[in-house]
Amino acid sequence: MKQNIIYTVILSLIFIVLETCFRIEHETLENVTKLSNYMEIFLLFFALSFVTKRLSNIFVIFLSTIFIIEILHYNYFGYFLFPTEFILLFSKFHEVIETGVTVLNVTILPMVFSLILIIGIYYTNKLTNNRLIFNKMKYIFLLFILIPIINTSIILPQIIKTTF
Repeated sequence: MKQNIIYTVILSLIFIVLETCFRIEHETLENVTKLSNYMEIFLLFFALSFVTKRLSNIFVIFLSTIFIIEILHYNYFGYFLFPTEFILLFSKFHEVIETGVTVLNVTILPMVFSLILIIGIYYTNKLTNNRLIFNKMKYIFLLFILIPIINTSIILPQIIKTTF
């Protein structure tokens, strides 16, 4: 259990510190994050600490990738990525890469963050190699991940109906 808490605290701190640094770097962003947001991050990683190492690694790498893509997008366009633009990233991947090569100065901070994330994830996994794993916890974790998606899929159509 001790290693699960260490895993939770280290990964939560890495993501929170990197996001805070990013917000401080960009004056247009609000520098204050609610305590509830920190608690959500902590709870997410706490639940993740009990799932299999393979699933936890896949999710943390996926989350890191999304985080870096968001930072890259914000550095270039000045706003965070919308879901439709995320789809365009995959459908127009070659165009995105060609454009990205021409604006390498925008990629410096995200690459530093990527390096910090990779090193942090690697050493956290190495440090907490013997954490407690519960096979049934993966279902609770997946439910924890699906709740916001279900909530969005219920609320978003209602917003679209009232707006248009």
